[in-house]
Amino acid sequence: MYSVIKDFAKKRRVPISRIESDLNFANGSIRKWETAETISVKKVKAVAEYLHVDPYTLLLAGVDMDKVTDKE
Repeated sequence: MYSVIKDFAKKRRVPISRIESDLNFANGSIRKWETAETISVKKVKAVAEYLHVDPYTLLLAGVDMDKVTDKE
């Protein structure tokens, strides 16, 4: 997800650090999403709104849909 956010930020000429600052996130927190096991959906939504993209674009970035299972 981080690489997708980085790409959208680059297209809009906004550094990741600026997004974090404007959204009152800790410095470096978005980069940590690259390896995080859990990520706040509220924060993903906030970043998506900031970058004017659909949150699902960020949430599903890099997800191998063939490996997604229903945990029933």
